Amino acid sequence: MEPLRERLVIKEGMTTKEVCEKGNIAQKVAICIFDENADGVFSKEEADKFNNSRFTFTGDELRIYGKTKKPGDGPVETVDIKKAANDYKKRVEENKQWLETRKANQEKMQAREQKLSEVLAPTGIKARQVSDIFDDAKITTRNNHKYLILTSEEYGYELTVALDETFKNPSKMWATNGEGGPSIDGFNGTLRQTKTDGLKDYYEESSEIRILNGNIKFVGMYGNPDTVLLDENATVEFQTDDYADRVQDVNNCETYELQPGTHKFPKKEKENTKTNKN
Repeated sequence: MEPLRERLVIKEGMTTKEVCEKGNIAQKVAICIFDENADGVFSKEEADKFNNSRFTFTGDELRIYGKTKKPGDGPVETVDIKKAANDYKKRVEENKQWLETRKANQEKMQAREQKLSEVLAPTGIKARQVSDIFDDAKITTRNNHKYLILTSEEYGYELTVALDETFKNPSKMWATNGEGGPSIDGFNGTLRQTKTDGLKDYYEESSEIRILNGNIKFVGMYGNPDTVLLDENATVEFQTDDYADRVQDVNNCETYELQPGTHKFPKKEKENTKTNKN
């Protein structure tokens, strides 16, 4: 069992295909170990680790030594190469599927933003400001007044905004989806829950949306546990016809479980004494 001597120097940006074509037998076998993220391209860190290792390969076993291996030195690591190759194959497939999903999402967002841009251009709102949440938009006229209507099939929301003197600072109007879930920032208008399978809060299993810096009338959907997070200079009038909805005032650390009816937030200081704190 002799160490294989002829070696290809692995460089940053080199592909696994190049190593398969030009590397020695042990290097070809070791690809599944040193392409750690299974993306088919060696990063500088991966290449350095590869170059600073020496191998002997026999049967199903790959023995990995340090670069300065001396006679009598034992391997730093011994790898069951069949198992490592199978694991690598799975990771390559998972990575391929992730890339395909990302590409499909990018294409979907590009098409969505192009569609939104055509409608939003006269309003001063850029498509990228709302495309995280809303997938369609239209401008309509009711009783001689113009309204912008943004709809989300994915999240189950409809936002109606009057194009009048209350429509101010469109560059500060955002509808985004981050780690904290969907949020509406800077809008004045009516937000409706339109279906029961909107984004679910992990702990409460309720549709949850954060309202910031705006004046929103929120209309819940019967039978759906709707939650509004009230944050940063927002005012909300919550209209509900069931007992499943609630408002969390982030600024005051207050939670309100709602009765059927119309409720205005933030509550006045005197009213706060009647609520339950988190």
